[in-house]
Amino acid sequence: MGSDLGASAARIAADVEALTGERYTLSGPGITRYAYTDVYAATLDYFRAAFEAIGFAVWSDPVGTLVASNVAPGERAFGMGSHCDSNRNGGRWDGTLGVVSALEACRIAGDSLPLRVIAFLEEEASGFGQMLLGSRIVLGTVSDEELASYRDEHGVPFLEAAAQAGYRPDERARAGEVLDGLVGWIELHIEQGRVLQDTGARLGVVDAIAGYVHADVTVRGRADHAGATPMDFRSDAGLTAAEVVVALERIVRSHSPDTVGTVGALTLHPGIIKPSTSGRCPATTTRSTPPWAPTWSAGPTPAGWPSIGACATACPRPRWTRTSSRRSSAPPRSAARPGAACRPAPPTTPRWSPAACPRRCSSSPAATASATRPRNRPTPPTPPSASRSCSPRPASCWPISNCYSP
Repeated sequence: MGSDLGASAARIAADVEALTGERYTLSGPGITRYAYTDVYAATLDYFRAAFEAIGFAVWSDPVGTLVASNVAPGERAFGMGSHCDSNRNGGRWDGTLGVVSALEACRIAGDSLPLRVIAFLEEEASGFGQMLLGSRIVLGTVSDEELASYRDEHGVPFLEAAAQAGYRPDERARAGEVLDGLVGWIELHIEQGRVLQDTGARLGVVDAIAGYVHADVTVRGRADHAGATPMDFRSDAGLTAAEVVVALERIVRSHSPDTVGTVGALTLHPGIIKPSTSGRCPATTTRSTPPWAPTWSAGPTPAGWPSIGACATACPRPRWTRTSSRRSSAPPRSAARPGAACRPAPPTTPRWSPAACPRRCSSSPAATASATRPRNRPTPPTPPSASRSCSPRPASCWPISNCYSP
């Protein structure tokens, strides 16, 4: 076959486009192609047929790494290839380009050069969450204990999945034979950073890649009510996790210009938004509260100011005042919708100031002590018996401004 670059480019693009079909990827945007799935097997079949069509022998190592060559196993050959698995919603060129371009090189070379193409299994941590798994098995750097511990998203062990796919995982010690006789290696891969793109370069020669270190970190805290739990009584795992993310960024940047790091997944439990009585948009709740917990109720509306319902309709921040009652009243949920800021005309009565409208509050020593409790200390076994009482401000002092709480 000739070496017309335009024709080669067209064939490479056609192969990549063909492998975006629904037979070769799970549903959803981009490419999703996990190891040992039907779409992954179909992709290997595509390459197997293409290599056999040009006279190459095709076989697999004991766990499923695909090999194609125009010379016998173990003979001297130059190696090419990449991988064809893909993480969820990956790019069509990622990995696939390396195998497709190697296929095109074999089409052109025919028998003129001894070539071997390798498509490594599970390079993207796609099915079992382990980066470079196929090539690490080839190199013999994965222990039997580690392989036995790897499972897919459905809980199927790696070794069991390999056997179900028709491979011979018990013979995995022979996987390294695919490298026997290799005299060199080249892999064409799209740039996954922005260096070539932002510098305007068309080609880069890689002399090193980032060493991969992965860790799963669990931060244990305590789930408390988002509104009723004082800040000094909380043990917030999310806050600590956020500090870990920031600390990783700081450590990486201080190490060397070539060091990189990131947090790729962060899951919070229980993962819900609880009702919060913050004084700005309180939600009515029937949950009981201890006698020391602050509660909220609607205050009176002076003449010339919008009603609570009207204010809630105009903005999601009806004004509430603290009282000694343990009941909560709020406008209907349907009325509290986000919208334009609630900006009524100024009241005819002068606005209050702390000096003109004093509000006297008192707390027992127990309540004062709880206010100085260090952050993230556990809640005491029993709630404090102290109570907080405040005298209401005169009705003429309310509201201070618009719909906002004092």
